[in-house]
Amino acid sequence: MTSPFRDPDIADGEKSVYGIRVGDDPTMYEVSSVVEHDGASYVSAVEAGVKDQLSMQVEQRFRRVGGRIHAESYKAASFFDGKLVTREEGYFVDTQHLQFGGELQPFPKGVMPLIGGMTLLRGLDFTKGAKTKHNIWLAFSIYWPLEVKIEKRTRVDITAGSFDAWQVRIRPGFSHINGLLDKVIAGFLPPFVAHFEAENSHRLLRFSFPTGPMPWNPRGTLELTA
Repeated sequence: MTSPFRDPDIADGEKSVYGIRVGDDPTMYEVSSVVEHDGASYVSAVEAGVKDQLSMQVEQRFRRVGGRIHAESYKAASFFDGKLVTREEGYFVDTQHLQFGGELQPFPKGVMPLIGGMTLLRGLDFTKGAKTKHNIWLAFSIYWPLEVKIEKRTRVDITAGSFDAWQVRIRPGFSHINGLLDKVIAGFLPPFVAHFEAENSHRLLRFSFPTGPMPWNPRGTLELTA
């Protein structure tokens, strides 16, 4: 399986700590990410806590082959007051699943779990103006196309410091359903904007995202704090 994502050469044991804010709420919730090497794979462990009651744990494996990486597996669980709320798993290599239309097919090349973007998108071709399409896995056999554009190289000031970064715009695509629908939705859907460190392994620095589909929904912001 050839992946569209380059291997960003992440250091073994890399730890990143992020804070998340929503709208004007000054409260910042912490997200920690640790990436370790396990043979020919990266193993990513992401943990988050929300309002001292809800916690989430995500473990992902990314296989490294020929200078490329692709999603191998995804395991996620959430807990409320210590009680299990949700649990989901996905295995994307050498498997097939029921897709829309009832056919048994492999997952598309380069499929990306939701939280997997923190790792896989570090392997983009960071060239100004470059555009790519990727499929984001949501649950079960459901995935959705994303359109990704490298907008510009810029300076970003965040809690962890000031960094030279690539600004990347991401949006869900609808052209596979209807071209007119795609244009209409593109006109009002608030943007998803990510900043990746320009140097080294292109660590995610900042991610700004809508919390709902309408322009008046508050935006959320994830940014590197340590």
